[in-house]
This record gives sequence, C-alpha cells and structure tokens, in this order.
Amino acid sequence: SVTDRNLLNLLLANSFDNGTTILTQGTPQNLAYEWLASSANLNFLSEDRKIQRYALATFFYSTDGDRWLNNVAWLSHVDECSWYSWSILEPNCNPAGDYVNLVLGFNDVSGTIPPEVALLSELTRIQLSGGTLLALTGSLPSELGLLTSLESFSAQRNSLTGFLPLEIGAWTALD
Repeated sequence: SVTDRNLLNLLLANSFDNGTTILTQGTPQNLAYEWLASSANLNFLSEDRKIQRYALATFFYSTDGDRWLNNVAWLSHVDECSWYSWSILEPNCNPAGDYVNLVLGFNDVSGTIPPEVALLSELTRIQLSGGTLLALTGSLPSELGLLTSLESFSAQRNSLTGFLPLEIGAWTALD
C-alpha cells in the first residue's frame, strides 16, 4: 500500500546501512518495520514518532525483548512514552514527546545494541546495566556518537566486547 511504501521510504532514508537490514527478512530492523507497518494508528503518527517507534522496536527485537524481566506495553498500541522503564523518577519522554530516557537496567536485556538507538536523537540517558541472568554482548555501535545530548551512559555488568568507538567523543554533555 501507499502507507507501507511511505513508511519504508522514511525508514530507508534514515537507515545507517542503506536499508540492507530493513529489507533482510528476520533481522531486528525488518521485524521492527513489519511491526510498525501493521500499526493501526500509523497514519496518525508524525514522521518523527514513526522513526522513534521504529528505533525502539528495533532495540526490543535486537535485545530479546520477549525475554526481558519486564516488557510491559512494549510493542503495543500504547504511546511509547509509557512503555516500561526501570526509572520511576524520570519519564521516558520530554514534554515534546521525544524519547529521552532509555532505562532498562537489571531487566535481563540481552543481545546487541543496534545502531538504530542513535535515531533517538534526544536521548539524555541510557542505562542498560546487566540483569540477573542475561547480558548484552557485542560492541557499542559507532552510531551512538550521534547522541550528542547524552548526559549519562551506563552498561556495566554486561558482556560487551571491542573498543569504545571514537565517535563517543561527541558525548560532551556526559556527567
């Protein structure tokens, strides 16, 4: 349909790999696209909200969201600003509706951090400290350097490997 084509074009235009992973069946990016394309309220979302929901859905699929200790409301029709977060003190989104706090520490988040997290351009806090049984693996994607508003980053007690990407030098607002 036209709606699906428009969504695909929007996501391709914001892809870090020219759409290869979006178009590859079964990847977290492809699953996130298919989930978003099937959303009943898709036509009511702004382009920014579509990208935000896509980025969060990609994160969910890339980090085994079905196995998290708590994934309440994730990938539901509910506004993503009210999807589960470990933080009860800070909202997930700012008043403009931009996702600013990705706080899922101690939640058995596993798998790998996808580069699409960098599409959440207003993020100020990422807290993904390891859980009780499962942990993140792989390396930090260099695209995270695009998150220039980031004030806090924590991923301790995981099994991340590799070097810190040089691009995180752009995190000048870190505590």
